[in-house]
Amino acid sequence: MDQFRAVDHPIATGLYPDMREHGWPEDAWPDLFGRVLAADVLVIAGPVWLGDNSSETKKVIERLYAHSGELNDKGQWLYYGRVGGSLITGNEDGIKHCASNVLYSLQHIGYSVPPQADAGWIGEAGPGPSYGDELEDGTRVGLGNEFTNRNTTFMTWNVMHLARLLKTAGGFPDHATSAGSGTPVPASTRRTRSTGPDGRRRRSDGPHLGGGGQSRRPRPGRGGDRPQAGPGAPRRPAGRRHPPAAAGLIGPALPDLLPAPPGPAGGTVVLSDPT
Repeated sequence: MDQFRAVDHPIATGLYPDMREHGWPEDAWPDLFGRVLAADVLVIAGPVWLGDNSSETKKVIERLYAHSGELNDKGQWLYYGRVGGSLITGNEDGIKHCASNVLYSLQHIGYSVPPQADAGWIGEAGPGPSYGDELEDGTRVGLGNEFTNRNTTFMTWNVMHLARLLKTAGGFPDHATSAGSGTPVPASTRRTRSTGPDGRRRRSDGPHLGGGGQSRRPRPGRGGDRPQAGPGAPRRPAGRRHPPAAAGLIGPALPDLLPAPPGPAGGTVVLSDPT
């Protein structure tokens, strides 16, 4: 299992795959993203700050979103066939709120979410030790919490089981889930896939009508209009293809909560700021 803490890396803020192309002097995300793609399971773990996810957790989600217009080897959105989960810790209420935001965001960009795909731990209200802190008697805070350990076990087995089901089935069928699928619309408003000058698969821009004829605005990360770095700044390429992932796990904090996976499962854990 691989893991990294986002707060330990100079990850730039933004909605492009590489923010160095848009004015940032450095950006660690392009290198870290390869580790994300190497995993079938992504678990985003982070703290509760002011009753919500931390800025580091949100930044990781936004950088994942920057790639959501890219394609897998079936022509589906890049994260199809991958599984997501959430781990939350803190000293104030908010586990379910934070987890719901993380899991919604992951499924929205293409990750699959199994039952009970979240777990967490919170201490007593107010200042106090964080999960895993060592106490004077040598014990570590939270490691013996039965509720946390039970839910983490549920989550771990469920994300691995769903990942195995998807892997065995070859992912989702591409009959109606490729980037070019959907309700037929007039050619003047339809998004199409084409090959750009760089040879990468991409979609054309323009209004898009989703299933049932419901009008949808092009969104950042999905090949539509997005904030520009400046007047006339180039938009990021969309529609890049990536190979399917190997078995794995990704997330932002609490590596000690995760029991050893059964069988030959590897992975990555992306940590935000677990303090």
